[in-house]
Amino acid sequence: MRLTAAVDPAMAEVVFTVADTGVGIPPEHLERVFEEFFQVPGPLQLKTKGTGLGLPYARRLTEAIGGTLELASRPGEGTTATLRVPHRMVSPEVGRVLVADDDAGFRAVARRMLFGFAAAVDEAADGVEALNLMRERPPEVVLVDLLMPRLDGTALLHRMAEDDVLCGIPAVVVSVVSEQPGEPHPVLPKHGLRRDQLLEALREAVRDRAGRDKAVRCARSVEGDRGGAHD
Repeated sequence: MRLTAAVDPAMAEVVFTVADTGVGIPPEHLERVFEEFFQVPGPLQLKTKGTGLGLPYARRLTEAIGGTLELASRPGEGTTATLRVPHRMVSPEVGRVLVADDDAGFRAVARRMLFGFAAAVDEAADGVEALNLMRERPPEVVLVDLLMPRLDGTALLHRMAEDDVLCGIPAVVVSVVSEQPGEPHPVLPKHGLRRDQLLEALREAVRDRAGRDKAVRCARSVEGDRGGAHD
């Protein structure tokens, strides 16, 4: 049996791999071994007693801390288990981030990428849910998918722009489509998205919003000074 551990800085994760040279697991059973009480049928089950709970509980615990547990195996050659867990290295750079996407798989990936960068992450499966969450717990920045049910990403961005409170929340668009949402928001492709790309886009969106807010405050201050001078 061989155990290795390494840091993946691109994903801010620690990766543990455990490999053996045992009998292996047939492909049709690789996911079933994560079901409670399931045991791969074979002669070993006649000699070795077990409950079939070890791997299911291990995956649940891994997911509870924001990680993943996967198996790769070839019958007769052995099995490799890969455990990826978040690695917090610095203090969060932003407060709350909202991920608005109907793809639960991508929301899980985004949450992992945001670990350590955001103090909190909220998830919404469509534009309507995203609006409700933003009004309840305003995020510092929002990730928006263009293709969502009920209220798509483009309509969500328009609703935000028309709202006196939500118009101040910067947004980054992450989508499989290449079209622009019609708003001055950065657009990132979902496929092949790297953590460093996502975080830099979020930083830029937050900085741009802060710069625009400062410019507005300065303009109002100048107008006030001019009004006072005329008085």
